[in-house]
Amino acid sequence: MSCVLMPAPVSPTSTGVCVCVCVCVCCVAARWLLLLLCVVSLLVLAAERKVDIRSYDVIYRLLEDVEDILSSELAPTMQEGVVGTAEVRQVFERSSRGEAFAGCVVTNGELNRNVSYRLLRNGRVVADVPGLDSLKHFQDDVRAAKKGMECGVALKGWNDYQQGDKIEAYEMKKVPRRIQSAIDTKSSKRK
Repeated sequence: MSCVLMPAPVSPTSTGVCVCVCVCVCCVAARWLLLLLCVVSLLVLAAERKVDIRSYDVIYRLLEDVEDILSSELAPTMQEGVVGTAEVRQVFERSSRGEAFAGCVVTNGELNRNVSYRLLRNGRVVADVPGLDSLKHFQDDVRAAKKGMECGVALKGWNDYQQGDKIEAYEMKKVPRRIQSAIDTKSSKRK
């Protein structure tokens, strides 16, 4: 331990007695001060470079954050989801245009204008189209037809319908990918 003596400033109101203040500077205190200066300079540098600094009290939270950050960098996978299906009950011809449309009953979900469609005949895909030319309920244009409703369907660019065909509405969804945790992998091997 080292001791430094510094004279106290004399003020005009003082009694004229010079008091010496003894400031003890310990090596440990000097180290803490140096550490504090390093931490402050690192925080300033991190703020300038937009680096996120976090502290953790449990290692698992650190691992979860690293997995989340790495998973967010992965491109999502595309997954197909069936929105609705309909069965063709009757085929109608538009004599003025030479086009056909299918008279259907929605058997599951709903048919709407914002999804893609495929036509299934005997369990095989015959057509895969990006959308509908028209969707009607009786004479009215509708945005969607729900389960149990009768509707008229005209697929974009397709005119060959047969009684018994299935029309399937589907959409492609982005599903985020995740990195498998090393902790989960080890625990699943133990089971």
